[in-house]
Amino acid sequence: MPYFSDREGGPRPRTETAISGDAWGGIVALVSTAVTSGGLAQAFPEVCPDGSAIYGTDRQALELAIRSEIPGLQWPLRAEVVPSLPVAMDIIEFVHASIAQAEPFQHHQYYGHSHLSFSRESGQGEMRIRVNRIFQRNGLRYQMSEEGEVQQLVPAALAGLVTSDYPPSGDEKLDSLLREAVERFTNRSPSARREALGLLWKAWERLKSLSEPADKRRSTQLMLSAAAREPEFRKLLEEEALELTRIGNTFHIRHSEVAQTEIEEDAQLEYLFYRLAALIMLVLMARR
Repeated sequence: MPYFSDREGGPRPRTETAISGDAWGGIVALVSTAVTSGGLAQAFPEVCPDGSAIYGTDRQALELAIRSEIPGLQWPLRAEVVPSLPVAMDIIEFVHASIAQAEPFQHHQYYGHSHLSFSRESGQGEMRIRVNRIFQRNGLRYQMSEEGEVQQLVPAALAGLVTSDYPPSGDEKLDSLLREAVERFTNRSPSARREALGLLWKAWERLKSLSEPADKRRSTQLMLSAAAREPEFRKLLEEEALELTRIGNTFHIRHSEVAQTEIEEDAQLEYLFYRLAALIMLVLMARR
């Protein structure tokens, strides 16, 4: 159920890309609870000496596994030591892959502990709810998927431009470039999002040659004419197509020459991605 503040004033805008101390504290609490409650015991079992039943978490095995898979993570986690965003998200994904809801089913009086049964589906589902609530309440632009991947959210107003459901172009290579660009763009990794921009520009260059492969200039003209018959809007599209091609050659997007300009801010990268994605969507819709 949404909190009072969400019901009265609406949810907080999801614009933050850096993890705050408060958000990290919530993650630390979630992971600590999973350790002490037995949520990680199925993956890292402490077995009863009288048999094979699991009664707790092997904390040493858990620590060794975490340290080997997430270099740079300080363990045990401390709320006052906020790691980098990639490390924080990696621990969330690691715990999700290992967690299961633990339920006591038999008390072992001699050792004073209870044996545990597990439901991975319930444990993972509850964790996703809690993680996504932390993200939402702290305005973070991330969401945990049912597969346990942390993904960067796309602003609702622009979601239609970042979709795997582009109208099919009839060209398998182009459709593949668009799917891969979208997949990488929704990744939380800055390097993956930069790769996505390059893939989208490659898709654009290929799209311009679809109508007349032997004559790219004529092919581009045919493509734009199909997208807009009204003269003024057709002129606008031609100017936009020329400008986007110039941007692709000027900035470090498709090529890596020394003279090219680096795109330094993620917000600038997003702007260029959405700008080109809008034109590609318009052109592909006109081809249907």
